[in-house]
Amino acid sequence: MLQSAPIDTPVVSKLAVHRSRHLIAPFRLLTPRSFVEARRMLDDFPQAVPMAGGLDVVTGMKTGAGPSVIVWLGGIAGAHLPVKDGDNLVLPAGCSHDQLVRSAVAAAAFPDLVAAWSGLANIRIRNQGTVVGNVMAGVAGYEAAVLLMAAYAKLAVLSPGGAEHVIKVSDLERENGAGAVPWLVTAVHIPLQKKGRERRLIYDRSLRPALSVALGLDTQDRTILRARAVLGGCHGRPILRELPLASVDLDSLRGQESRIASKTFQDLPPPSAAWLGTPDYPAAMAPRLLFRLLGAA
Repeated sequence: MLQSAPIDTPVVSKLAVHRSRHLIAPFRLLTPRSFVEARRMLDDFPQAVPMAGGLDVVTGMKTGAGPSVIVWLGGIAGAHLPVKDGDNLVLPAGCSHDQLVRSAVAAAAFPDLVAAWSGLANIRIRNQGTVVGNVMAGVAGYEAAVLLMAAYAKLAVLSPGGAEHVIKVSDLERENGAGAVPWLVTAVHIPLQKKGRERRLIYDRSLRPALSVALGLDTQDRTILRARAVLGGCHGRPILRELPLASVDLDSLRGQESRIASKTFQDLPPPSAAWLGTPDYPAAMAPRLLFRLLGAA
């Protein structure tokens, strides 16, 4: 045990250094007042990275391999609180998990999203970490992309040079390039359901960190308009599956949940997350989680 080791035991010294900021190299901090200015700074300093909450950026810096230039987005006015803009719920790039969960605007616009988000992480991460940062980190165990993909969310981005684009969260890796961040994400746009329709988002994270599954459903008068399932946790990016349930009555799903769930996840690629047990565990358990979600729907 650590407490019984001699005071000069090397493991104590390593732990102390690892948990401190001693390895953080000198860096330059840029503080833009707008996203347009932040984009120009990123163009002027190719080695720079954007930072809002900073959990992943600072963790990397503690290894001594952090960026030499940081563009801090936290000081941009209007970059934090969720707002409703027409038919979209908009989460600015500086919106933390806690700000989303505590938002009366978000709760009124998309209660299922807020309910699912309230179970994520611990209070430290919820207070400091941002929704956009969680998506862009590309960490297999992170959950923001899973929920946002199930909610048909899109990212508003500024590409090098300042051109504006909107891309689906589900297309992030294909559009952006794996491991690259040539764009500056300014906000998440989550489409809201039109009058007379209902948008459901149901989430099962009971098997984390191995895997989690989210189910997104758009319905009208108990008839499914579209449905999708998203598997997270066991691959570099969440895996999206569209369900062939358009025009299906919700009541007719009874007794069909197992067949639908098995067919949805029958061709999963091998898992890539290092902490998983047997390689076939996600293939065995993902249909079971989706079975539960379909039953709940």
